Amino acid sequence: MLTPKKVFIKTKKFISRFKWLVVMALILAIIGSIFIFRPKQLPQFVKAKVAREDITETVNESGNIVADSQADIYSSSEGIVEQIYIKNGSYVYKDSPLFRIESLTSDIMKSNALTSYNNASNAVKQAEEAKLAIEAQLKIAKKQKIDARESFRFASTGFKNGLINPITGVVYSKYEVDSSRAAFTAAEANFDAFFTKYNDADQTINLAKEAEQNALLNYENLLGQIIKSPTNGFVSNLKIAVGDKVTPNTMGAPISPCLIIADTNNLYLEAPFNEIDLPKIKIGQFSSLTFDAAKGKKFNGTINRIDSIGKDTQGVITYNVYIKINNPDDLLKPGMSGDVEVEIEKHEAVLTVPSAAVKPYQNGKAIQVLEIIDNKQELKYLPVEIGLKSIDKTEIINGLSEGQEIVISQINNAARNLFSGGN
Repeated sequence: MLTPKKVFIKTKKFISRFKWLVVMALILAIIGSIFIFRPKQLPQFVKAKVAREDITETVNESGNIVADSQADIYSSSEGIVEQIYIKNGSYVYKDSPLFRIESLTSDIMKSNALTSYNNASNAVKQAEEAKLAIEAQLKIAKKQKIDARESFRFASTGFKNGLINPITGVVYSKYEVDSSRAAFTAAEANFDAFFTKYNDADQTINLAKEAEQNALLNYENLLGQIIKSPTNGFVSNLKIAVGDKVTPNTMGAPISPCLIIADTNNLYLEAPFNEIDLPKIKIGQFSSLTFDAAKGKKFNGTINRIDSIGKDTQGVITYNVYIKINNPDDLLKPGMSGDVEVEIEKHEAVLTVPSAAVKPYQNGKAIQVLEIIDNKQELKYLPVEIGLKSIDKTEIINGLSEGQEIVISQINNAARNLFSGGN
């Protein structure tokens, strides 16, 4: 028979043997009671108020700095650099000498080039002489046309009025009229043919002169020549020295330019804008610029020009927009990367809300507000008409009033409990 004492002893032994099970059961019981009897928490929301502020719509893009009138300079023929007339940082004008090269071409090639030039010069002379001959024939054809027209006019008038032909001594006949008409038609056609040849002679002369100029340039290139600047600007990236071998940029493999001429007094950010944002970009718009090479500094720019032909990059069409940097400094160099924020439109003192508060609603937009219905909080959608949008704010044209409290988002209770300890 179990006495109270024996029951106590057995219970004590059981607890001692399975104490970890007992502890676990007590913990689970405590946790269960917390979830069963804890007060129900109300939903929590991130809220804001409708404010009256200035708002600016912007478009952002990244790009690289380019210089005005930038030109890569290559040698026009294969040769050895004989003399250099400039150095890095020099300012040069158009047609200023940059460097001279000595050609590596054989004497036979030079002789053949000279022969080609002489032949081209002779062709120009022949074309000019041919034009003079055609001009003389054209004058004769013009006189023949005038004489034939007069003969036809006399014959027609004489036949119509029964006049006597002073040459034949008899009245003009129908045969004379027809003959003079045929002679005038033939003379007119002959004049038109020589007139066409005369005009064609000008084109022949121009083509002959172009061939002569090309032959001369080819011959001079083979002799060696002075490379001149095609534009005004500063010399940079000078890669050649006296004695270096240079080749033209037409020999297949890509080569680096001998130097670069660029007007670094005028710098631009070249940025590719997509076809959606492009219609918003206009010449003269103000923009803000930042560059990795000039951290902490802000620059301002103006839209200077916009490409009209797009570039397809893996199916994405972009158009280069050039933003003139209005306040550059020595930190900025062509090729550096930068970001641009173009100011599209600005509205002052208008109603705004955080952009995160604007929700899609019934094919339009709406803002959520809290209402107390039967002592319960309920979200209600208020349809709104929106205007400009900045990075973080949206203009409200219709549907809300200043100071009105709105809901941006609902706080997740599980997340809130995790970070707040359940309080």
